[in-house]
Amino acid sequence: WNSGTDWSSGWGNFLGQEGKGRLYFADVNGDGKADLIVHSTDGKIAVRTNMGDHWNSGTDWSSGWGNFLGQEGKGRLYFADVNGDGKADLIVHSTDGKIAVRTNMGTYWNSGTDWSSGWGNFLGQEGKGRLYFADVDGDGKADLIVHSTDGKIAVRTNMGTYWNSGTDWSSGWGNFLGRPKGELLFGDLNNDGKADLWVHSTDGRVEIRINNGTRWEIRSADDWV
Repeated sequence: WNSGTDWSSGWGNFLGQEGKGRLYFADVNGDGKADLIVHSTDGKIAVRTNMGDHWNSGTDWSSGWGNFLGQEGKGRLYFADVNGDGKADLIVHSTDGKIAVRTNMGTYWNSGTDWSSGWGNFLGQEGKGRLYFADVDGDGKADLIVHSTDGKIAVRTNMGTYWNSGTDWSSGWGNFLGRPKGELLFGDLNNDGKADLWVHSTDGRVEIRINNGTRWEIRSADDWV
């Protein structure tokens, strides 16, 4: 990655700390560029459109999400294209363990439907598992990536109205379940349409493990930062 340029400022209270706001980045309007999604402590969610070298002032898309800021014992929100229309949908992970998908309708997300349940221990709490959503198989629809406390990572394929029972793709990641440990991220780095594994270690390095269709593989010189 190059040295980068500044796009925005003033977000010191949106770093995910307890009781603070959160930021997300996803293509909301379907133009292929990541927009800035602002989740404020008042529970509102605003979308700031990508203008090429900055995000605009934005518009409110939803409200009532004050208990979904990632605090201990609270719900979580994710943004990913679940239905394959190129626009990020809202994925709601509630404290009862249910996951609902709210479809992107162009100016708001609809009331949604339940897609999965039983994930009460995957809300990112200390010592618990984590969930991620990204297109792993390249069909344009976000799959469910399950990171368990035993260190295994399984991929559950998007079947259109649910995610299947999945298959294991990797193991040994028990120390990468979030702060103060390392972190894992998933995104398509090599532009083949399939989400790669980004490994952010406690030594500050970021490594990329390329998606080969059934696993993420280690390649020589995979350190990126």
